Amino acid sequence: MRWLPCLSNFLRANGAFTSAVALACCAWPLASAQPGPVAPIDFTFDAGFACPGFPLRVQTFGGRLLTFNRATGGTVTVIQSGTFVVYTNTSTGATFEQHTAGSVTTTTPVSSSRVRAVSSGGNSLIFFPTDSPPTSTIYYLGRVTYFVDQPGNIFTLAGSVGKRYDVCAELAG
Repeated sequence: MRWLPCLSNFLRANGAFTSAVALACCAWPLASAQPGPVAPIDFTFDAGFACPGFPLRVQTFGGRLLTFNRATGGTVTVIQSGTFVVYTNTSTGATFEQHTAGSVTTTTPVSSSRVRAVSSGGNSLIFFPTDSPPTSTIYYLGRVTYFVDQPGNIFTLAGSVGKRYDVCAELAG
């Protein structure tokens, strides 16, 4: 198995969360596949891990996912549609909801330990304390570019175009 940002850039996991997603990376076999359902997610991040100052619960519902590996260069494209995400500040009960009509993420190897990811559509990134920027949860509607470095699935934001919603700020209120 190889790793790549996936699932609307929602969870970084290799069986368990590692230090460092944006909501964002999971182990995934990189082979062409038929569209399939997205497994629901229900996970609570400790305070200071995904949002400064409070625990963040993230739940996903629905959606379809298609992953395919291009024949050259190790480029992988993940297409997802119809995912509903609920973010909850578990200290106050405040929620922020997002319905992503669709997203496409393409990852391209830059070196043996780094990939460049370009995501378009609606994408959530949870930056952990080890990432750049650290400790933030952002919903991007447009295009976002970032790098993922191994070991540790360390995310570095390169830039974005379009709307940007700071989920932590919305929930801190």
